[in-house]
Amino acid sequence: MRMQDGALKNFLRGGVKLLNKGKYDRYVKEIRERSSSLPDFTMLTSDCMAGLIYHTMGRQFLSPTINMSIKDADFLKFLTDMPYYLKQEIRFYESTTYPKGTIGEGDKTIKIFFEHFKTEEEARAKWEDRKERMTDNIFVVVADQNLTDEQVEQFRHLDEHLDLKRKIMFTWNEERADGKEIFYVKRYGRDRIKNWSKLRKDGFRDYEIFFDYVAWLNMEDSFMLD
Repeated sequence: MRMQDGALKNFLRGGVKLLNKGKYDRYVKEIRERSSSLPDFTMLTSDCMAGLIYHTMGRQFLSPTINMSIKDADFLKFLTDMPYYLKQEIRFYESTTYPKGTIGEGDKTIKIFFEHFKTEEEARAKWEDRKERMTDNIFVVVADQNLTDEQVEQFRHLDEHLDLKRKIMFTWNEERADGKEIFYVKRYGRDRIKNWSKLRKDGFRDYEIFFDYVAWLNMEDSFMLD
């Protein structure tokens, strides 16, 4: 009996999905094997990347910037005076979607968007708990979407404000790339540079295609894949 067109499409779609799942499962297994000897580390990112990487590695979340986001300029503020911000209480403000809050006072105020939390209580509890788990082995990933030249210079000099193991910035602006700590990702324009954590059709995240984060965390020189 000939398979109906719709049934055939569903059958093929299911086969592609199963094939991609197998490929991604093998990727996760490889990542966990390669990263098993890494010491505990704190990864600070302005979006979901850190949480996704910890999850892929099967590691405990040792960073407060998990399942939330901070705009790039505010994230740099946070990094340049982290001891101050880690002492601040979160002040939540009215939101009809998910919990949103601020830390800091006056011109030092920054906003935090807790997209993956249902309540303010849950967001606060996780933020405070993961602050306490932070290690001295700190890695930082920064996105350059709307940063000014001055803010990019702040990134270059972060080591003067924060005891870092390593830092990296991904930019859409090829002129800012130095091939050492600032890397141009050619697939993105300014509007899409923060899309790297979104799920692709093949089950991977974009950053998993161009960034060998295990090599980077292991202090290797070569870690850009594309």
